[in-house]
Amino acid sequence: MTEKKFINLIYYDKYAVVRYKLHDDKFSKLFLIELNDVCNEIKKNNRCSAVIFLSALQNSGIGWDENILNHYEQPSFTPDVSFDSIMAIKIPTIFIMKGKSFSSGFEIALACDIRIGSSDLLACLPESSEGKIPIGGAIERLPMCINQTAALQILLFSIKINAQDAYKFGLVSEVFEPDEVYKKTILFVKKIISNAPLALRLIKESSKNGIGLNLVSGLKAEHDRTLILQDTDDFVEGISSFVNKKSPKFKGK
Repeated sequence: MTEKKFINLIYYDKYAVVRYKLHDDKFSKLFLIELNDVCNEIKKNNRCSAVIFLSALQNSGIGWDENILNHYEQPSFTPDVSFDSIMAIKIPTIFIMKGKSFSSGFEIALACDIRIGSSDLLACLPESSEGKIPIGGAIERLPMCINQTAALQILLFSIKINAQDAYKFGLVSEVFEPDEVYKKTILFVKKIISNAPLALRLIKESSKNGIGLNLVSGLKAEHDRTLILQDTDDFVEGISSFVNKKSPKFKGK
C-alpha cells in the first residue's frame, strides 16, 4: 500500500487500485506529480496484472487548478506527461468514470485502456466553449477511443454526454449503478487477470503499437510476439490445460 497526499495505491491479488482525492475536484500540479510517481511504482511491480483508477469522491474531476496553465508553460511539465505515464503501464488499465467527468476528469480516463461508467456519469470537454483547447491529450486520444466523427462532435461542440451516450459512442464498455460500479469493475478485472499475465502484456503492447503500423507490419509484430510466448512456461501450461481439460495455473513465466 502506498498513501500520498492525493493518491492511495493498494495492491490486491494480481491487481491494484488507485484512488485519488482532489481539492475542489480539480487537478493540480502536485497531484499530477504524485500520479506520475504512482504509475512508475506500478510499472515496477511484476506481480500485478491489471490496475483500476478512480476518484475517491463523487466526481472524476471537473477541470484544472488555476495555476496549471502557468506550470503548463514550463517545458519540463505538461499535464499530458502524467497521463502518458498511465499509458506507459504495460498491464491493462481500467478507469471508472463517475459523476462529473469534465476536462481533466475526462482526459485522465482516455489514458486508460478500458473505461467503465457509473449511471450518474456526465462527461464533457468544455474547452472550445471557453476559447481554449484540451491540454491533457484529449484531441489525440479521444479519436483513438471512439470514431473520429463522434470525437470531433464532443470536442467541437463541448457537448455534455451522459452514461448512455458514452456507452453508445463506445467511450465506456459497461454502465452500472453508482453503488454497484466498483464491485462490478472488480469482477470485470478478475476475469482479465484469470488469463496468462505475459499474454495480457503482449496483447496490450501489440494493440497499442499496431495503431501506427500498416497491416503487414502489424501482423509481423503480432507473429514475433507469438514466438516470444511459445518459449514461456505459461504457453506450455495453457496447451497442457486445454488438452487435459483442466483450469490453467499461470505463473507469469
